[in-house]
Amino acid sequence: MINYKIIKEILQKRLWTILFIAFIVMFNIPGYALANNLNCSDILLAWMINLLVFFSFSSISLFLKGIIEKCYLIFLFIFTLIPNLTVFSYLCVARTHMFDDMFWVIFGSNISETNEYFDGAVSIPVLLGQVAYVVASLFLLYKSLVSSSPSAYLNLKQKQNQFLFFISLLIPLSIVPFENLSKVMSSVDFYKSGIHYLDENRDMQLEAKTRKSTSMDISCNLASDNNTFVVIIGESLSRNHMQIYGYSRPTTPILDSMKNELYIYKDIVSPNTHTIGVLKQALTFADYDHPEYYLQKPSIVDLFRDAGFKTYWISTQPLINKWGSSYGIIAKESDHVYDLSITKQHDEIVFPIIDKILEEDSIGNKIIFIHLMGSHNMYKSRYPSEYKFFNQENYPIPDKPYLNGKKKKTIDEYDNSVLYSDFVVSSIIKKVQEQENRSSAVLFFSDHGEEVYDGRDVVGHFVHGASIYQCEVPLILWCSNQYLTHKQDITIRENRPFSTADFIYSLSDLAGLQYRDFVPQRSLFNKKFTPRKRIVEDKTYEEVVKNTNAWKKND
Repeated sequence: MINYKIIKEILQKRLWTILFIAFIVMFNIPGYALANNLNCSDILLAWMINLLVFFSFSSISLFLKGIIEKCYLIFLFIFTLIPNLTVFSYLCVARTHMFDDMFWVIFGSNISETNEYFDGAVSIPVLLGQVAYVVASLFLLYKSLVSSSPSAYLNLKQKQNQFLFFISLLIPLSIVPFENLSKVMSSVDFYKSGIHYLDENRDMQLEAKTRKSTSMDISCNLASDNNTFVVIIGESLSRNHMQIYGYSRPTTPILDSMKNELYIYKDIVSPNTHTIGVLKQALTFADYDHPEYYLQKPSIVDLFRDAGFKTYWISTQPLINKWGSSYGIIAKESDHVYDLSITKQHDEIVFPIIDKILEEDSIGNKIIFIHLMGSHNMYKSRYPSEYKFFNQENYPIPDKPYLNGKKKKTIDEYDNSVLYSDFVVSSIIKKVQEQENRSSAVLFFSDHGEEVYDGRDVVGHFVHGASIYQCEVPLILWCSNQYLTHKQDITIRENRPFSTADFIYSLSDLAGLQYRDFVPQRSLFNKKFTPRKRIVEDKTYEEVVKNTNAWKKND
């Protein structure tokens, strides 16, 4: 029989240890009530699981003493520190609980992006909460370490204690393998997601080497071999903040003045709300139903390289970090790569590189991918001082219950970044226009949108709880007369409903690529185009619209 009197005495002596474990395990659980991506059953499950984990970790500590006990407590502190702070910050800023591949955004970011995010998105109260957590957990850890007593533990040699120890080990071991349980355990899910991220990027790098050493059976049906294609990938640009799409502020005056020369697609959505999730689909054959095609089939750069195109990639976003990134690996498959992120300059830094590429006299087809920083948070860092145009005096923002002066200023800064993107994108189009006697086309789209206090008290783009503002993106096409003369099988229908998950088919069609896996029904520019169900994260676009309308009605 278990001697409960002895256990009670030991629990009293281990009070600081129990308080410490309770604090680090249960810290974020009350905040789950704020999460817009957890329902009541999820929150109940979170309480149940984390209470069991608390019981397990506390029970295990009762059987430890001396240096082993100290190492155990220090390990728990280190193991839970980063996941707890990360989930806490995201709950406060986004009202969203982070789990699963949401952590991949952090793993795929570089230090400067991370610092920039915290500078722009984390408020003083959140920062104070982080400091309070570190101070409180360190204090409880210190009290646990100095108050430990060799006599205050259960002897595992006594058979009556072995059952309790067995149960203590069984609980965490039974929880870890189940996906639906790990999502409410921040620490477990954080490290599990990290392992999956490293595994996938390792596989991607190995697959990239294999693909580069083999060629595809692919051809190009363009009439001439002197074609230039430019793909501009914007960042965090919602078409709902673009004048050319009907926004009330003049955020795209140059593109608007050129609209008779452009094809402006009005019903385009992104398949996800963060860059990695979008570009893993847009730049490969992967989609919601077949994510494995990301590794199993060629990337967009592979296609054009095997079709005989010279491939260029220009980026003002960091292409790759020490862990690798999905789109960075794809970008580095290009013949010529220009990583301009190290200059930390605004997007117009790409202009001299574009001029150099366009001025090359060599005959042959070329494709230039340009990945911009665009409207990436923090917005005020995305444009020069001369583009500090919008404010509450010249273009006042209507009052809403949740809008204050600081939030209106954030909208001003975002719109200024859109104004600057208008200059950058239109300038690139004009540079290509200036090429004489060359068949060319420029295609611009944004990876995803951005919500800037549009329908609720939310700013940014999040993996879950997406609104239309986070997934409705611009897609604009310009074509030279020479191109349209030679490529007469292109169909232009600007009202077609389309997801950039099928971008690889559309760009292939635009450039006349022919290969076995090409599906004409999935190309935006094909006469056989057939609308498909559009998925944003794990919801249909229609569900996203419905949810957004509900939020707007409540506001």
